[in-house]
Amino acid sequence: MWRGLLITVLMVCGLPALAWRAQLPGATPVGQGEFRKWGFHVYDATLWAPGGSFDPQRPFALELRYFRSIRRDQFVSRSLDEIEKVHPELLTDATRADWTAAMRRAFADVKEGDRLTGLFLPGRGARFFLGEQPTADVDDPVFAKAFFDIWLSPATSAPRLREQLLGGGR
Repeated sequence: MWRGLLITVLMVCGLPALAWRAQLPGATPVGQGEFRKWGFHVYDATLWAPGGSFDPQRPFALELRYFRSIRRDQFVSRSLDEIEKVHPELLTDATRADWTAAMRRAFADVKEGDRLTGLFLPGRGARFFLGEQPTADVDDPVFAKAFFDIWLSPATSAPRLREQLLGGGR
């Protein structure tokens, strides 16, 4: 009885949203790899999808586990640079300002061992987590696609990591 009551209370209060995995039932890794910059191990990335089968038109999650400390502003700036490389047509001054504000809400300073996860919600946008705690929803499907394309587009600046995330090179 108490267990059922507790589950009901958690659902009403929205607390299951704390865990991104609860929002992506049946998710298993599609692929994983590491990102290095100038020889330094920066993060490990894992792409998660229901049944381990990636479809860019369906929800998925990208989890980054950090091996170095990175300030939020560095993450935001680097993300904008990478989006501009993949989708230069998208970053007008207004879009850049909107997306900068959205990423500043979604991201935090990270230290070794921290995990940032982005949950792709097709047609809606993205939801971000630090560990299992939600940080922000970005209700902008164009932003969401552009952001995840940093890793998943054929035009990514990290093609080897992309191949690993999509299940190749295991």
